[in-house]
Amino acid sequence: MLTDVNVVHHVSLMFIDSFNEFVEKCSIFSKMCLRMLLYKKTFVTVSVDVAIQTLRVGWEQLLTSVARSINEVENQARKLRSLS
Repeated sequence: MLTDVNVVHHVSLMFIDSFNEFVEKCSIFSKMCLRMLLYKKTFVTVSVDVAIQTLRVGWEQLLTSVARSINEVENQARKLRSLS
């Protein structure tokens, strides 16, 4: 039987996995684009690298936020058990 804490944890992990796949696909795509532009000797700005770095920072912040949320829900569940 799934408790509320387990449901939150399960849904969070599913979301994290899908976001991680998205970031990796974006990174691969941007590298391919940069290689193509460099091969054609086209001027390349650093904005693509900055965008990928921003996604990775957002990813780390997401992981931290989810871990804190899960911890908070678990703490509240323990408090409720001790009160009853």
